[in-house]
Amino acid sequence: MTKPRIALFTLGGTIAMTVGTNGGVVPALSGDDLIAAVPNLDGIAAITVCELARLGSANIGYGHIRTLVKKIREAVADGADGIVVTQGTDTLAESAFVLSLLLDVDVPVIVTGAMRHPSLPSSDGPGNLLAAVQAASTPELASCGVLLCMNDELHAAYAAEKSDTASTAAFRSRNMGPVARLVEGRVMMLARPGRMPHISLETDRPPRVPLISASFDDDGLLLDHLPADRAGVVIAAFGGGHLSEKMADRAAILAATCPVVLASQTGGGRILQSTYGYQGAEIDLIGRGLIPAGAFSPEKSQILLTLLISEKSTTPYIKRTFQDYPRF
Repeated sequence: MTKPRIALFTLGGTIAMTVGTNGGVVPALSGDDLIAAVPNLDGIAAITVCELARLGSANIGYGHIRTLVKKIREAVADGADGIVVTQGTDTLAESAFVLSLLLDVDVPVIVTGAMRHPSLPSSDGPGNLLAAVQAASTPELASCGVLLCMNDELHAAYAAEKSDTASTAAFRSRNMGPVARLVEGRVMMLARPGRMPHISLETDRPPRVPLISASFDDDGLLLDHLPADRAGVVIAAFGGGHLSEKMADRAAILAATCPVVLASQTGGGRILQSTYGYQGAEIDLIGRGLIPAGAFSPEKSQILLTLLISEKSTTPYIKRTFQDYPRF
């Protein structure tokens, strides 16, 4: 039986870290090193390696993902049956979401990493890489968009979130559970995730879209001092989409100048649209021009708004996209 051809792209992260001169871990291992740490991985798939970076994932940006998209398309054109991407977990969910919006290939695309570095006896990197390769070798996942694989669970990129600083079970899916699990090396589907609309990004430096979080007794003064080159703003509001009256007034003024998306900092649920009517609540804010984020987290809203603006989407289209997606 012919082994599936898997293209592995590495960008660093905890999964590729070893102890440095100051006693802390730093990205140092190659893709070949990662493969060598998994017994008989080459017996499962024929793996080719492309090392793109050795970074802590806070340093990964749109330019890196654009390069990754180009390389993935080339690998698929050359016959790859599946794609695996490794990077740090700090921005793993964000990178997966950007990738899901920019990428348009019909093979499984799996992103993974590690919570415990290889110098620890309980390192989870080899197990996560094994599960990711097994998932990337599963043709039925090709229609699921980009998936995040950690702790033998597969999460839709639009819903995945890191929810713990150190646990190997750090990742969860906002408003839903994992879409699949790995059981005895096989993918067990639990749900069929919808795909996000495809967006093109023609620059490594997309429009600036600040993310501002409301806080206790916040008058929103920061909204008056945003960069002049802002193209849009995301506000992480309280509860179902609520701000103080003073912050609401400033947000409404801002919404007259650029798209302002209203997201919830609660960690779950959808932005309300028709329940609360007091000044600063969602009915008032939407009526004054703010765009409800639907079920997207503030972080995913910031990414989606950035890419929509970069594509010169109209305000009505931006509103529809936040309203209609994600499709669970």
